[in-house]
Amino acid sequence: MGPRARTGVLLVMWALVLGGVFEAGGGVVRHGLSPAVECSWINVGPDGEEHPSPMGPGDRCYRRDGGHRTYE
Repeated sequence: MGPRARTGVLLVMWALVLGGVFEAGGGVVRHGLSPAVECSWINVGPDGEEHPSPMGPGDRCYRRDGGHRTYE
């Protein structure tokens, strides 16, 4: 592999790394710092009815593995 090809490969690799860092940072800003609590499967409110995400006080989120978590 010649020096030009090696330089090209390195540039492509760095572009992928920087793109990944940019996407990860955007995800943290959009979702990691958000005060909203998201439920990834079934969100049941205090009235026993299914509600859309985001969760609210008194809601219970049922996970695919059989567990659950509450808003609190």
